[in-house]
Amino acid sequence: MPNTEPHLPTVYVSITGLQLKGTWHTFRFWRHALPLMVQAKKADGNISADARTIKGIQHTLTVWESETAMKRFLYRGVHANAIRAFPSIATGKTYGFETTDNHGGPTSPASGPSGDVNTRRPQSPSQLNRCDPRICHRDPVH
Repeated sequence: MPNTEPHLPTVYVSITGLQLKGTWHTFRFWRHALPLMVQAKKADGNISADARTIKGIQHTLTVWESETAMKRFLYRGVHANAIRAFPSIATGKTYGFETTDNHGGPTSPASGPSGDVNTRRPQSPSQLNRCDPRICHRDPVH
């Protein structure tokens, strides 16, 4: 019997959690973060970009048409500047994975992915370092 289910698109999701090294880094962080979010939302292949602070951790969640599209964004423009500044401003982790977008995609860093994920999902920022190394993306920052 043929498969009658519609093909679900695969998207690449990148979640970043950053903790500022001190309150004195707040201005410098936002000086990078605001233009970076504008760049992400306009980037080719970006489906959505969201940022928020949860329990003192700065989170971003971006959804891309593919991992290749995310990597094109990664080292260009203001994001490249943010990567260079990152070690002196904050500590953090990134978590990236492919998922089928069966519910419109993730909507917030707190909710996590809503699609069928090919790996386990982190439940809190402290679990971001426990992902499957075969599919985790561990660049300095997304």
